Amino acid sequence: MNVEERLKAQRIVIAIALILMSLISFNFALKGTYTIISLIVGFAFLGMALFLLFGLKKKH
Repeated sequence: MNVEERLKAQRIVIAIALILMSLISFNFALKGTYTIISLIVGFAFLGMALFLLFGLKKKH
């Protein structure tokens, strides 16, 4: 594995972890504990995960 493949694999693993953390946060929001804060944090985690998966390409 070269460096680019390793970085891509690490980005995918981190994105999956962020998606799981957003699901946990949405679960807290559904249970009714800290609903607004849980929704904001859940969307933040989901946004970071989507940014990692479908990140902006650098144009040279």
